[in-house]
Amino acid sequence: MVQFDPMTLGRIFLLLLIVSFSGCSDADGEAVSKVIVHKQIRSPSTVSGYGNPRQIAAPFRFAFEESSVELCSSSTTPETPSCLHNSQQCWLEFDYNANKDMGAITKQHFIAEEGTYWIEGVGRVATSNNGFGHLNAYECQVEMTKVSRFFLISS
Repeated sequence: MVQFDPMTLGRIFLLLLIVSFSGCSDADGEAVSKVIVHKQIRSPSTVSGYGNPRQIAAPFRFAFEESSVELCSSSTTPETPSCLHNSQQCWLEFDYNANKDMGAITKQHFIAEEGTYWIEGVGRVATSNNGFGHLNAYECQVEMTKVSRFFLISS
């Protein structure tokens, strides 16, 4: 019979524990990696709350570490997407239903190309002093709940 000292037994137990956990998988992990824009988890206490759903028709910028929509005080169109007056850059996310809409519109599970897009649909806006998005650089966040139009304006 082989005998191990307590230190060796502790190491073997730790190794077996690590191996047992490495075999576990997150069943939703594959699905989460295929969403258009990943949700950023944040504490409910840091979000002042989403407003009522409203129509969104705005330019959407998608690039490395950027997913932002420009909300304008005046109306914009795909032909003239720049705000002429006051604008607010908000981090943009898609809920489950909006992700499904995006998949149906783009025929893929991700946005393939960086650029400026035109997006229309329904969304809710939240604000926070702690910020949203990459490096918490945005004071507001739009959660799209429905997407009816989406196309590339410029790359």
